[in-house]
Amino acid sequence: MKSSIILVALLSLTAAKSVEDALLKNGLQSKFKDERNSLEGDKLTAINTEINEFVDKICENFPAFAEKSKLEPILLDNIKQQFLTASIELTHGKLNGLSHVYRDGDVTVTYDRNANIITMNLPLLFKKLSFTYDYHVVVFLVGPTGGLTGSIDNFRLSINLSLDLNKYQAKLNKIKTSNSGHITVKFDGHLSDVILNIMSQFVTTALHPILQGFIEAIVKNASNKVVDGVNKVIDEILNPDVIKNFDLTQYQQYLR
Repeated sequence: MKSSIILVALLSLTAAKSVEDALLKNGLQSKFKDERNSLEGDKLTAINTEINEFVDKICENFPAFAEKSKLEPILLDNIKQQFLTASIELTHGKLNGLSHVYRDGDVTVTYDRNANIITMNLPLLFKKLSFTYDYHVVVFLVGPTGGLTGSIDNFRLSINLSLDLNKYQAKLNKIKTSNSGHITVKFDGHLSDVILNIMSQFVTTALHPILQGFIEAIVKNASNKVVDGVNKVIDEILNPDVIKNFDLTQYQQYLR
């Protein structure tokens, strides 16, 4: 099997200016059916080189697309944490670095014959994420305000996708962090030892996992948008009369 059906659908994004053009020039409809009929094993154990190369191409071109589309910085939610004798509030948060993503090992593809479902697990690496916040610390009703800058190195997560061959629908199953990386934070201003200890404890016990949740939510939202696009392409391949004017331009930008 040269490639998974998911790859066939994705490859159509690189080939044409419109779905009709893709169908006419590349014979994607027949190719899709040929790939579907070639599934014979209970499990696809061989790593698909085409998928790895395709993901690498998306990762390589995504920073330019993100810059052109002004996708970064990403605004972060405010954070407020209450301790026994202190409170910390972070506002005006911004995150950079999600557009610089790398494939972290092989993409794995499996096929469940009984359920007739293809599953793909995509491991990703964010080598360096940077963030900023304004902070306000209150200890015994008084405390400083200032800014903080931080980074998270080598944040790893995986995206698990599936394609139901009964319904011909792609689905995002889950986003899972395998390594939340190493966090470092610097605070502006001159903080007392007491406040510095409180802030350091806050970073390791609260801020790091909160940022992990933010990152997972951002990646999940982006992945769902990609899945929606893939489903539209699959629908057009199988039912070319359903969507006459579906525009692939927004997806082609990832691949140029």
